[in-house]
Amino acid sequence: REFYSSVRVINTSLKAQVAEGRSALLERSLLMKMVQRNFGGRSSQEAEECIECFFERMMGMTANDLADLPREGVKELVRQNAEEHDARHLMLLTKNNAALRLLFESHLLEHGTAE
Repeated sequence: REFYSSVRVINTSLKAQVAEGRSALLERSLLMKMVQRNFGGRSSQEAEECIECFFERMMGMTANDLADLPREGVKELVRQNAEEHDARHLMLLTKNNAALRLLFESHLLEHGTAE
C-alpha cells in the first residue's frame, strides 16, 4: 500500500511539473513530501525516524544532511490529500470520532462540498 501511494504522489507531482512547463525532476523535496504523505500520521518522533531511514537507505543521507530540507505541517499534508483528485483515501486516526469535526473546523473541508 505504501509503495503504490508513494508512486502515485511522485507521479502526480511530476505531471504537475510538466503541466507547468517545467522539466520533471525527482528532487529531494518531492521525496520528502512522499515520505511525509505516507508516514506523517505517526507521532513526530516516529515520522522523523521514517524520514531518516528512507533518506539514509535510498540516498545515503544522514540526519544532519536533512536538517535544511523543509517539512510540511500535518494540516498542509491533509489539505494536499483532500484536494488531490487521484487520492484513493485519507485515514485520520482520532479519539472519539473527532476527525470529521476537525476537518470542518480547520476549514480543510467545507460543509457545502463534502459528500
